[in-house]
Amino acid sequence: MLNPRIVIAMSALFLVGLNFGCANNETIVLHNAASDSAEGKSSTLGWCLPGNAYGKIPVQAGVSYKIKARIADQCHPKGWAIDRQAFSGPAGVPNYFHDKAIQPAAVVGTLVGQFSHENVQGRINEKTARRIFHNALIIRDQYVVTSPVNGYLYMICNDTWSYHDNVGAIEISVTR
Repeated sequence: MLNPRIVIAMSALFLVGLNFGCANNETIVLHNAASDSAEGKSSTLGWCLPGNAYGKIPVQAGVSYKIKARIADQCHPKGWAIDRQAFSGPAGVPNYFHDKAIQPAAVVGTLVGQFSHENVQGRINEKTARRIFHNALIIRDQYVVTSPVNGYLYMICNDTWSYHDNVGAIEISVTR
């Protein structure tokens, strides 16, 4: 679990809270930086998202977010794996679609996300996940989107509700 002191230190920059569905995973915050540019203030947060967990970041309506995801050695050298077999990066397992996946239009193993007003704490059950990720955004390795809500951007590995057997992690980087 993420050290609460780290969350407090980061909250002024970008991240108020990052919750994962599985308490046995260690969260690795990779980078956290803020800068001033000609376009205004920006901030970037990076972390490892395990294949058997979800992540969320607070967002503001009307603000643009650039999401990048990749396989990174500091998270797992092979990315994440579905059913402990098919390792992939955030683009998922080629040609492996499942009609019961969180986002059936995306291959299994794809990074997907969705905006929500809902502030889920701790573990997430299937009913809540399906409500939050309804019509999930297909993020893959890069996505730029403007938040339609003041709330949260949730991200998860696209899978059927069988996350207990997923392993590994990918690096996520979000810049606003």
